[in-house]
Amino acid sequence: MAEIDLGPGFGSISNHDVEERVTVSKPFSTTLEVEREVGGDIVGAILLVSMKTSRSIYNSRLKIAVNGFSISRIARPVNELQIQNTFHSIFVYDLTPIKSRLQDRVEIDIESRDLDILIDGISLITMYPPNTDAGHVESQNKVYIGPYILRGGERIYLNARSFNGGDLTIGGIVIPNKRADIKLSLSMNKTVRRLSLNSPTELSLRLYGTIADGREEVELESSCPESECMIKIPWVFIGASNKKSPEYVIGDIELSQEGRELLVEFENKGDFEAKELNIVAIWRGTVIGRAVEKPSRRGVVRVPLSMRIQDIEKRSPESPSIVVRIIWRWMGVVEGREKIFKPSPRDPGTIST
Repeated sequence: MAEIDLGPGFGSISNHDVEERVTVSKPFSTTLEVEREVGGDIVGAILLVSMKTSRSIYNSRLKIAVNGFSISRIARPVNELQIQNTFHSIFVYDLTPIKSRLQDRVEIDIESRDLDILIDGISLITMYPPNTDAGHVESQNKVYIGPYILRGGERIYLNARSFNGGDLTIGGIVIPNKRADIKLSLSMNKTVRRLSLNSPTELSLRLYGTIADGREEVELESSCPESECMIKIPWVFIGASNKKSPEYVIGDIELSQEGRELLVEFENKGDFEAKELNIVAIWRGTVIGRAVEKPSRRGVVRVPLSMRIQDIEKRSPESPSIVVRIIWRWMGVVEGREKIFKPSPRDPGTIST
């Protein structure tokens, strides 16, 4: 299958992983977010669309528009695969010439004028230049174009570049025809991710601080828990760099003397900063405190509490356990870390985690 080298920099993938039916009388529209965490302008972008039809879609009248700009009027998929009576087609559109039109959101409109279509995957990959503030950046970004069709026990192997101490990101969509499982594993970095599938599902893995340097082998293996199954993988995006994404960890947690705030220490172990940090305090599934902070390498966030610890203690026969969670977003992925805080009843300012 085809392999597209997207060049150096940082790649972000946004997915629409819900099956959508398009008929002659029923067009389709969806919106994908454009990530801006790295900073800088978009240097490249591609749109990927996966479709199923009852006959070949070649030369069909298919109109696709991005933010009102038409990019297709005649269907010309890069790959088309027939399995029994179904045709699986993959479309790739280079949006780099209209990158100035790609702002925070991209609206995609699809209209078929002579053929019923089932859209089972859409991805937008945007590329950003390396952030020179983080020092010298080595990177590689590729997208492997299928469709890859796996039956139970079958597997595919893809190649990636791993930079010791940096990031490795894998993204895409997996589509089962019935209940199925898929295992994603990395040989050198000794990582395994398993997904149970009942419907189109986003394939996502971000590995912080890779331990290996050199050629990484990515394996995708399918299995069928109940009966024969089939998994379709339209494409797989793999991006790697020698720099780490933001990785915020929670340090000490203190309770203010009056018992109305948590003082939460944090530190960023990565090479970049996210746009903002969200810190929440949760007691028995209820959010009792929230704060938003502008990120820095380290600091202390004051999280106001809607309930004082003394009030919580009155409701609970045991020492209250508060889950403190710190959340951020980076290149299309929401990340989070959490820590349990148990205040000392003798000294409300004592740290106890």
